[in-house]
Amino acid sequence: MNYVGGPQPDEWRQRYGEDDHGIAFEGSAGWVHVNRYRIVAQPASLLDSVIGPDEIQLYRSNHHVRNFLDCVKSRSATICPVDEAVRADIICHLSDIAIRTQRKIRWDPKEEVIIGDAAASRLLTRSMRSPWHL
Repeated sequence: MNYVGGPQPDEWRQRYGEDDHGIAFEGSAGWVHVNRYRIVAQPASLLDSVIGPDEIQLYRSNHHVRNFLDCVKSRSATICPVDEAVRADIICHLSDIAIRTQRKIRWDPKEEVIIGDAAASRLLTRSMRSPWHL
């Protein structure tokens, strides 16, 4: 995984456009760049792919807040279950730790620890303000 912060390097803008945010997925058949407003791909034909009825279908939601409220009422799963949200959040925190320490870090997702870097590991938690404690 490569984390690219703003301002975006020339290579990023040339490849994905002038967007200052988003996420890019790259594979052997091309790439897809996604943000809140658009999806672009190279080759563009990647966006024309049809997902068949026997293939994995992604949960669709055009409004996450409405989805959450509807799911509270119906007791059904939200588009982003809390376990998946935590996993996504961990990536953001680990990226921040790597940037702050200015080095690569190794993460053990099963044990949820940074491997072999005590200084980086200390950044996983912080002291709680009184009177809060665990």
